[in-house]
Amino acid sequence: MLKCRQIILFILISLAANAVYAGGIGTGGSDFLKILPGIRSAGMGGSGIALGLDADSIWLNPAALALKPDKKQFYYSHLDWWESVEYEYVAYVHGIEKIGTFGGSFAFLHMPEFELTNVYGIPTGETLSIYDIMLDLAYGGKIKNGLYWGINVKSIRRKLGDYASNGFSSDLGFVYRIKLKRNSGDSIKYSYLNFAAVFQNIMGTGIVFNDPDDRDNFPVVIKLGAAYRPARNVSFAVDIDIPDDGGIKLHAGIEDWLSKKFCLRAGYDGMDDFYLPSGVCLGFSLNPNLRVDYNSNKAKKISKYFLTQIDYALRMTGDMGIVQRIALRMDFESGKKERKRSKKKVVSTSG
Repeated sequence: MLKCRQIILFILISLAANAVYAGGIGTGGSDFLKILPGIRSAGMGGSGIALGLDADSIWLNPAALALKPDKKQFYYSHLDWWESVEYEYVAYVHGIEKIGTFGGSFAFLHMPEFELTNVYGIPTGETLSIYDIMLDLAYGGKIKNGLYWGINVKSIRRKLGDYASNGFSSDLGFVYRIKLKRNSGDSIKYSYLNFAAVFQNIMGTGIVFNDPDDRDNFPVVIKLGAAYRPARNVSFAVDIDIPDDGGIKLHAGIEDWLSKKFCLRAGYDGMDDFYLPSGVCLGFSLNPNLRVDYNSNKAKKISKYFLTQIDYALRMTGDMGIVQRIALRMDFESGKKERKRSKKKVVSTSG
């Protein structure tokens, strides 16, 4: 079984390399596919392909889904882009023991309709609708101890007025985790050092409206990353993007859970322009520890419930202002019900 998986992975990696080097500068398009939907990653400067960032990993690196094999999570995020452009993202992650972790997402980039005018600037009474839609199905699994792989398949639809076109694309990712032993007082604890590689849009049709020779190719990007988690509540990450249609881009960030209910993030996104204020990213998570039971088994005293979390991130963009993101997470858990201790009165027998 392992040899079969290795052969399949070798073929996929070969396809990834061919797709990247067949592109070249200026051959990519469809910038919609470059928009980062994950709020945790956004607060860390867009880094995190080597971290298990839950639903963020569907877009970042499907292999990282396998780092949390028991995760079950619903996720919704909203992004305020420039010029009234908005981005909605809905995702769900579901881990199945000994099989792997599956994920699915739906992205919708939209803007208000444009009112058309003639050459004299007089409204014609007609409007123009523009939007992009992406449906993404992902899987992440373990190859052997410390080595994980993942793949996703994306269906894309673009509408520009009376014209519409469909296409598909695919990503392939890997994570290698090193477990480091460290002494903490009388006990032994572990830290983790992860390395990752992702090949985004390695296979795809691009978008064609009318002329097949006028194709809008999907942007092929090689992502390389590393992450270090010295403790359970702290993570550092650095990623490098190598796109086929532009220069190398660097992402870096840190995440620190100051308590079980509050986390701060900071990072830098896009050090290719060397203009510091345009890449600063900040974010936080607020976990109110709101538990909602939705399915209980009284006989076995097992309760199923979900916990909510709110994520927020912003990015400085210089003259373009600030880009803001907000998300709601729901983590589905199960566990034994806590027994209610009855308060018994103590009766004194002394005289």
